[in-house]
Amino acid sequence: MHDADAETSYRSALAVSRAIARASDAAPHPRRLEIVLGGNCNVDFLKPGLEAALWADGVTTAVRSTAYDDWVGAALEQKESADAWVIWLSSAAWSRYSQLRPDPPVATIGAAVRAIRQTGAGVVVILPEPDPAEVDPFSPFVQWREELVSRLRAAIHEHAVLIDPTSLLAQCAPGWSDFRYWIAAKCPWSPDAATRLGALCGHTLARLGQPRVRAVVVDLDDTLWGGIVGELGAGGVMLDPLGEGAPFLVLQRFLKDLGERGIMLCVATKNDFADAASVFEQRAEMILKPEDFLRFEANWDSKAESVRRIALALNLDRSAICFLDNSEHERAEMRQLLPGVVVPELPAEPGDRIRFLHESRLFLKPVVRDDDLTRVQSYRADADRERHQHAAPDRDSYLAGLSMHLTARPLERGALGRPAELVQKTNQFNLTNHRHSEKRLLEIVEAPGVYAYAFDLSDTFGEAGTIGVVVALPAPAPDGLWLEIDTFVMSCRVINRTVERAMFAHLTEWARARDVRGIRGYYTPSARNQLAADFYLSVGLARAATPTGEAQDSLIFESVEPRAPDHRVATVRSAQVPVR
Repeated sequence: MHDADAETSYRSALAVSRAIARASDAAPHPRRLEIVLGGNCNVDFLKPGLEAALWADGVTTAVRSTAYDDWVGAALEQKESADAWVIWLSSAAWSRYSQLRPDPPVATIGAAVRAIRQTGAGVVVILPEPDPAEVDPFSPFVQWREELVSRLRAAIHEHAVLIDPTSLLAQCAPGWSDFRYWIAAKCPWSPDAATRLGALCGHTLARLGQPRVRAVVVDLDDTLWGGIVGELGAGGVMLDPLGEGAPFLVLQRFLKDLGERGIMLCVATKNDFADAASVFEQRAEMILKPEDFLRFEANWDSKAESVRRIALALNLDRSAICFLDNSEHERAEMRQLLPGVVVPELPAEPGDRIRFLHESRLFLKPVVRDDDLTRVQSYRADADRERHQHAAPDRDSYLAGLSMHLTARPLERGALGRPAELVQKTNQFNLTNHRHSEKRLLEIVEAPGVYAYAFDLSDTFGEAGTIGVVVALPAPAPDGLWLEIDTFVMSCRVINRTVERAMFAHLTEWARARDVRGIRGYYTPSARNQLAADFYLSVGLARAATPTGEAQDSLIFESVEPRAPDHRVATVRSAQVPVR
């Protein structure tokens, strides 16, 4: 259920929101967010667009609002339990539509945002929009708002995702701001403009935990440059930055920026390799360089086959790959041969493509974490590992030569962002398919007796960052204390290196130190996690019967006093954790 108008029209969004309420009861998405709306104005007009955008991104929502202009008190008192807050700070509301230039309590706002973050909830703050009086570029309201925005940024940028609405308003129809909306409903924007804003907030929240696109595979001819290099030669393709080549260079800059924010770039082109490489070698105008691409498929195979090889090499689900190509035929073939790959309908006019890609919201990345910045280097190191594997006489020698070191870090308040992201987005090695939010993880880890760790991996070829999360909950039984595995996820980047066995070994050692009687694990089958189906058996747990009357959607495995399984990780380091 996705109506494009629901992100631009209040009436359409309201209709979709009502349909979503019915559909979510019958068939909810597996990912669910509880969201609180607050602000200094009527925030209810954000709700339909927010719900429609999140549903389109595969998220079921429960949205509620604080009392009018009471969000600060609710936040400081921590009265609301939610996965995320959206806070709308409108300049028109503060100025009463250009009547006043007050000094809002920025310090108190900062304290309220920090209080929300302490609960584990994410925070999105909509910064003040241009005041209605700013139709006069020399109005005193311009300086007032700019100084206010600057102070707000300084107070909350480390604790919240900030949305500057200025660019969004440029997309809205004239009349987005009208005194009548304020008088009638205390909403500073028109309902349609507020719907657009709500939709942007929805996509932002969806991307906080689960990026839509993790890799972009791009064509070359008439996509990264104008013309066909095999016919025109490297010197003949269009790359004039002040002429017809400009739109192609703008796309290159867009892609290079994505790469620098952790989205992997690859090429799939029907060309001789020498022809394709010649443009990079001979044309100084090129913004993208060969080293910006993780995989460079230049051949005469179908592009679907090239993308299939790229997905295999990067160990990515095809739904995380976006394919950009100017050819309508190539796009249609990709959709047919590799369903699931994201294939935007790129405009025929090169100058229209960047706006189209921005407005698609496919590439929103509200937060860039350290792991994002090192991901590309980690994948490059995989090529070195592959060469090392080919040179090794056998697999054990290969794994031993990697000299892997696993660091187990306890999940703690203030450091749950990356672990929550991994839990929410991992599909292939995800035993229970739980999609805990940061707030839910915080609730879990602060309970007594819980095993909750994130795992960082490094080896001879570099740092892989945070690659796994394991959470096990205490389960008292007549024969003693058991641990039940709630979450066991591991990045597909490190599959087949016995790392998952080392993670389980850490769990068993932790359990033994606390006189835990046994460990029980759950495997919930899905379309994507079959490779993990036999994991529990491989580490010594046995299949157990499902208790009478309980749902049969998960398989149960358990073992009394399980032993640590063997693995090829050189060391497993663990921080000292107080017994809770």
